[in-house]
Amino acid sequence: MARSGVTREQVFETADALVREGQNPTVVAVRSRLGGGSPNTITPLLAEWKALHEHQQAASLPAIPEPVEAVLRQVWGVAWQAAQGQLAGEREALAQARKAIEQERAEMLAEIGKLDGELERTRESVQQGRAALEAERQAHEQTRSAARESQARAAERAERIASQDTALEDLRRQIESALQQSSRLETELAHARQDGDSLREAQAKAHSAHEQTRTALHEAQAVIAERTARSVAQDDEIKALHHQLENYASQEQGLKSERDQARREREAQGRELERTAQRLAETEEALRAQHIEHATLIERVRQTDEIGGLIEALKGLKVKAG
Repeated sequence: MARSGVTREQVFETADALVREGQNPTVVAVRSRLGGGSPNTITPLLAEWKALHEHQQAASLPAIPEPVEAVLRQVWGVAWQAAQGQLAGEREALAQARKAIEQERAEMLAEIGKLDGELERTRESVQQGRAALEAERQAHEQTRSAARESQARAAERAERIASQDTALEDLRRQIESALQQSSRLETELAHARQDGDSLREAQAKAHSAHEQTRTALHEAQAVIAERTARSVAQDDEIKALHHQLENYASQEQGLKSERDQARREREAQGRELERTAQRLAETEEALRAQHIEHATLIERVRQTDEIGGLIEALKGLKVKAG
């Protein structure tokens, strides 16, 4: 990031350091050494340093002797008069050249500022790309964690469904046993009814010989009553078994509904896993796009640095031409 608020002391110290190293303290060199700064700020400060530096060099020279100074004045007067006519056109051309150089210099400084702004935006874009890449990585990790949790829940639901299937199988065996017991009771009831029919036939025969077989009739009636009571009890037991079978059927239906619900949840979980896998694929694609964008931004920064080097070279050529 470009530095702001470059001070006079920083520019002077940097220019002195460049001179000590045998380098020309240009605006580009000073700005490169400072790591940034506005050319509009550095240029007048560097001009002030150069003026002060030239004044210090002139002050360090010894005074010119008076005879030498008189001769030099005479020579200078003759040369000046002779050169006035010749230098008039050159001065005008020089003034125009200086004006063109100043205009070109201003344009170059404006271009440098523009490139600085573009470089700053590029660096900010790189930073934003890195932040976005980090956010995508975190989201990718969260998605993977959610997928692992979904897989764990799916495994738990599968175990639960397996347990329900086992319970349902046990219930089916109980229902089959109850059905077998009900079948046996119905067989006994049929036998009891057959016995009742036989007893009723015996009662009819005994009625025709009522007087002779009164005692036998009472015994037969007692047997009939006992068999009838047994038949009623068996009917009640059969009704209870039918009721129990209905309860078992209701429970089986509930278990089937719960198993179907669990199966639907498992299918929904499978679809959620597929969507999660798709999001993972999209996230990985976005990460690849971010890597490509990051590489592109780095290439643009490299090209911007090369442009800065070219501008510095042009500045050096302009200084040498001046």
